[in-house]
Amino acid sequence: MEALLPFLVVLSIFSTVAWVIRGFVLSRQRIQVARLQAEMQTRLLEKFGTSQELLAYLQSAPGERFVESATIESAKPYGRILGSMQSGVILALVGIALLFLSGRIPEADDGFLFLGTVGLALGVGFLLSAVLAHRLSRAWGLIDGRSGEAG
Repeated sequence: MEALLPFLVVLSIFSTVAWVIRGFVLSRQRIQVARLQAEMQTRLLEKFGTSQELLAYLQSAPGERFVESATIESAKPYGRILGSMQSGVILALVGIALLFLSGRIPEADDGFLFLGTVGLALGVGFLLSAVLAHRLSRAWGLIDGRSGEAG
């Protein structure tokens, strides 16, 4: 078991660093895509001389797609909800595994207990976040095509 401990520590550190780097890269990609979309949309809107021209464009099929592209993130929350669920399940299972190991390896009992508790708490937090996001998205009409307005 003592030979397993350094391997687990290195694996944990590597996994954590990889997860942080992945999150950073995905965040940078989203920011860059959003910046490019905003720039393209700004250039397109600057081409219209009058509000009547802009209104006519927005009522056309390409104009409707233009408006949809500007609101695609808030209109389709499935990806974020699914991502929270996946992260929650993985972190909760890792936390449970570390808590299981805390009673099996006396030399690293405190470390496994700490990491397991933090992992389980983060996993449950992500799962609760996904449930809350799903319920709010349904209430606001972002899921199932309903309107979020009463009345």
